[in-house]
Amino acid sequence: CLVEVRFLDHQAVGELSSDTTLVGDPHLLSICTTEISSVNTEQVGIYPNPFTDRFTLTGLPEEQVTITLTDAVGRIAYQLSGMASALRHLELPALSNGPYVISIRSGSGTLSRKLTRSDQ
Repeated sequence: CLVEVRFLDHQAVGELSSDTTLVGDPHLLSICTTEISSVNTEQVGIYPNPFTDRFTLTGLPEEQVTITLTDAVGRIAYQLSGMASALRHLELPALSNGPYVISIRSGSGTLSRKLTRSDQ
């Protein structure tokens, strides 16, 4: 499964595509999808990892992308959209130390990787 969402109350709002399956109890939702991403994950590089206040992205498709960093509890810490060629070097000095997930979404698919911010 790609995503698990734990509900603190009994209300949820959202849409799912036709290739998505829901699995779980009323308080834990796992979303499993049969969609296959065509982003070549072997060509995309993110370095350094861990990073201090900036990192570099390589191998992105030459198209419009949205880059999202989420923290350990799933909150969006940073989000930016634009042409991939303009988003190769990202400076994020205001982020707190800790683990993040970087998601890069384009017309070719979505890639997610773990990324850590550390002052050391």
